[in-house]
Amino acid sequence: MKKSLVSSLLFCSVSLIQFSAHASNIGSYLFCVNKENSSDWKWAPITPKGVHEFEKRGASGSKRGTWVDGTPSLNSYLHPVLEVSTIYKDVDEAKQFCTSLQKICTKSYGEDYSHIGTSGGIIPAFFWNYIGVNYYGENKDKIKSSACENWTYTEFPNKGGVDAKLIKAIKDTVKEGDITPIKDLVLEK
Repeated sequence: MKKSLVSSLLFCSVSLIQFSAHASNIGSYLFCVNKENSSDWKWAPITPKGVHEFEKRGASGSKRGTWVDGTPSLNSYLHPVLEVSTIYKDVDEAKQFCTSLQKICTKSYGEDYSHIGTSGGIIPAFFWNYIGVNYYGENKDKIKSSACENWTYTEFPNKGGVDAKLIKAIKDTVKEGDITPIKDLVLEK
């Protein structure tokens, strides 16, 4: 537990430092993971296919790969998540965005490369991050979060998205200089 907390706080600190260095271009690069062997991964190609309808709403091509717009965050298990900048109108639209990213990988490397994540850019290159998408719930009164399908969460929707309560506790802790609220929050779950 302590190792996860320290690792997560390190992730947030490094990300904030990188944030100031990359403030004009916030996000991270998409990578593709083989669903049969998670140690077999490849960077998404430079010229994405299948993401065009989302160019202005979450992802775009770049000179170095497929760029996903977002900010670093954490889920309730303290795993790093790139929180996509867009809030989608419903779970179907959020799933469609994730599927469009998966298609970039499966069209380039085959159907086995359907698990996706991000790294580099705002995210330290040594972290594998889930891609978190936010969307309005059924009654449109609550925003929900889920991770795009990856090596841990193979179904959508799931519990791998951003944990707003945890992020608030971390921000409050950074202000107060005391990790007690985070420790208490984690142990309650």
